[in-house]
Amino acid sequence: MKVAEVTTFPRYSVGKIASSIKSYLESNGSICRFYFARGDRSEVGFLKFANNIDIYSNALLARVFDNDGFCLSLSTRRLIRYLDEFKPDIVHLHTLHGYYLNLTTLFNYLNSKRIKVVWTMHDVWAMTGHCAFFGDGNCTHWRTMSCKRCKFKHEYPKSILFCNSRLNFEKKRQLYDSCNRENFYIVSPSKWLDSYIDKGILNGFNHSIIYNGIDTSMFYDSKSNREKILLCVASVWDKRKNLTKILEISSHLKTWKVIVIGKIPDKINKDAFKNIKFYERTTSSNELVKLYNSSSLFFNPTLSDNLPTVNIEAQLCGLPVFCYDVGGNCETNCGKLKIIDKKAFIDDNFLDEISKELMSQPLTNKYLFEQEYMSRKYFELFNEIIAKKL
Repeated sequence: MKVAEVTTFPRYSVGKIASSIKSYLESNGSICRFYFARGDRSEVGFLKFANNIDIYSNALLARVFDNDGFCLSLSTRRLIRYLDEFKPDIVHLHTLHGYYLNLTTLFNYLNSKRIKVVWTMHDVWAMTGHCAFFGDGNCTHWRTMSCKRCKFKHEYPKSILFCNSRLNFEKKRQLYDSCNRENFYIVSPSKWLDSYIDKGILNGFNHSIIYNGIDTSMFYDSKSNREKILLCVASVWDKRKNLTKILEISSHLKTWKVIVIGKIPDKINKDAFKNIKFYERTTSSNELVKLYNSSSLFFNPTLSDNLPTVNIEAQLCGLPVFCYDVGGNCETNCGKLKIIDKKAFIDDNFLDEISKELMSQPLTNKYLFEQEYMSRKYFELFNEIIAKKL
């Protein structure tokens, strides 16, 4: 079996997922190539097909005309040349937004070659005219088949001028309608996202759920002494990640300290929040594990997320997690997770009670989020598709 993994970056969360699948496939006798557009990775089997000129040109066009996914096709044509040389049995698509791909060019090629396609939805971009995250029920345009006047226009992939969501949406619908649905399969990493597949323009495609996997051996409970630290982690604290809530509750805390990891918006005056320590990033996974093990609670205030693996990482380190009932948060429960109301008042007593309630709870369902388990499920799916059992 020959499989092509295609995504934006070879690293970070989605890149790690695709890399894990590649490794598992190769260890089980398959041939796999990893095609990416941005970043660097010089290992055998990893091939970059876009350059900075492609990225910057497409990003500029997307910023002005709101057409990410339908800009220039130079990098897409390079990808197609690679695919023509490799001749994969399955093309496994991941994140296709990020200012590098022309969907029309790629899908026309895949349809003409009748290549079997598996597309893992790491967000909702495939079913909307603009946004990658629309919150939980905050927008219904995508359901009514009439994406327009997107209220998330200024969110990633950000447009600073025009709103082109109606035309983007119609182009996606036409592309999906042109697909041979016997050769096209959709995977969602959460039940939450999977529940939307049949409600929009992807209605009628085969689809299933495979949870994202992480290297669970990296995250462990060191049984060390824990301080009264509320830990909050995100790659980038954009509006969706809800840093505002953390800043708000910090003013109510007297005995608890707060540590925030991730890139903070420039407009935030860090010095104004004396009981919060801000770190733009951790130097290594080991450092993050130490923070998980030295803290007493983890708060994920996200307002929309598919399957936040930080919830899982924290629990594997014995750290209780609380969050809102949004996206796939509920599905990340490994025994130490609590869902709270968005209107709940969070102070020292609130944190003390949750910590006491969850700290002694045993871990459960760990296997669901293991890299090997995830990769094996994809391997089985690919084999079933090739055997035309799906």
